[in-house]
Amino acid sequence: MNNGKKGRVLIVEDDRDEQELMRRFLARDFAEVYTASNGCEGLELFRQHRPGVVVTDIQMPEMDGLEMIERIAGEAPSQPIIVATGYDDDEHKSDKAWHTFVKPISYRDLSKAVAACLEKSGHS
Repeated sequence: MNNGKKGRVLIVEDDRDEQELMRRFLARDFAEVYTASNGCEGLELFRQHRPGVVVTDIQMPEMDGLEMIERIAGEAPSQPIIVATGYDDDEHKSDKAWHTFVKPISYRDLSKAVAACLEKSGHS
């Protein structure tokens, strides 16, 4: 049961502790939260579940967040994407991201950004 919660969120983060903290926090507000540890897993889960919002790190093994974002945007150009990165430079940003957070991030602010993306895009 989701207790009236709406929205599906995919978190793509290679740091397991950070991934779990994000998952726990977002699971309070959203119906389904999926997790992946790299861009390859993230792209696969995106294709399986079509989440309303993708929250991704940039610097990851196998496939980085930028490549994953490009592939997702190629398949779903209006897909809401939020970047959560440890780097505050242009190299770790995407013009396809709806929001960018530099770590450490406020999970409350992240949750608000996810909700805003879901509302703006019409995903639930």
